[in-house]
Amino acid sequence: MRVLLTGASGFLGAHCLREILRRTHWHVVCPVSFRHRGVPERLVEVIGNGQRVDILWCDLSAPINDTTARLFGDIDIILNFASQSHVTRSVEDPVPFVTNNFNVMLTMLEYARSLPQLQAFVHISTDEVYGPAGDAGGHIEWEMILPSTPYSASKASQEAMAIAYWRTYNVPVVIVNTMNPLGEMQDPEKFLPSTIHKILNGDVVKLHVNHEGVAGSRSYIHAADLADALIFLVRRGEVTLFNDYRFRPDRWNVVGADEINFELAQATAQILCMPLNYENITSYIPGHGGRYALDGTKLAMEGWQPRKRIMDVLPEIVEWTVKHPLWSER
Repeated sequence: MRVLLTGASGFLGAHCLREILRRTHWHVVCPVSFRHRGVPERLVEVIGNGQRVDILWCDLSAPINDTTARLFGDIDIILNFASQSHVTRSVEDPVPFVTNNFNVMLTMLEYARSLPQLQAFVHISTDEVYGPAGDAGGHIEWEMILPSTPYSASKASQEAMAIAYWRTYNVPVVIVNTMNPLGEMQDPEKFLPSTIHKILNGDVVKLHVNHEGVAGSRSYIHAADLADALIFLVRRGEVTLFNDYRFRPDRWNVVGADEINFELAQATAQILCMPLNYENITSYIPGHGGRYALDGTKLAMEGWQPRKRIMDVLPEIVEWTVKHPLWSER
């Protein structure tokens, strides 16, 4: 099996690469450019001897030329992580953010439709394309798309293009929606490494509440569990193709076991044996939703469940981050 993994130097892509190397015999091709949040340190951290990995420089915001395609080889599976993903940056400067995400998706779909042997184009998306989930329950697959920010709108546009290529060109698309990931090697702008940094420096951790003072919540999944679910779906091997009776591609929610917010900051401070100085603030992000959540029943019925409870593995993540300050201070 030859797998093209985009975004391998990003947080989620690196964890996926690590799990593939640990648990499969697949050969992995990783196009990288390091133009955004991808960094070579992640690849160094996960590859080891690198016998089954090809690292190739390729800017996916531009078309893949014939020379690069030949270097990729005969690809069986595409795992498409490559996207900018930070909500605040998408609000502060939306045009380059959205343009990048759309162009990367268009590049990958154009490349995918040139591969007659392609078994699956697995596109990793977000729970945020659905918008806030309300007070209880989570969005099921194929609910109405109601993005709230330029980030979630860019991800929704990626999904729309994937569906169009599935119908028009028979690209074997599989859409995977997931939630807030946690784990080692996460960018310091994200909530947990940022919280670790602030607690260690005695700074105030800002926690979002709505106008009634109710704390927001987020559903979390360990990045290794997302990778595990993707391996599960690839090995499942059944990809729906367009015909007169099948009018939309496969779509799966990959859901972790924990929905927390304040507890995450509180537990992090306890692990660090430091006080938690925090301030409740109303959201400074227009369109910010109080609660995002997905329903994972469909994938659970296929036999997949998350392996890691966030509160159980949080000490490992915090301790690793403290020992590797690059990831909280970079």
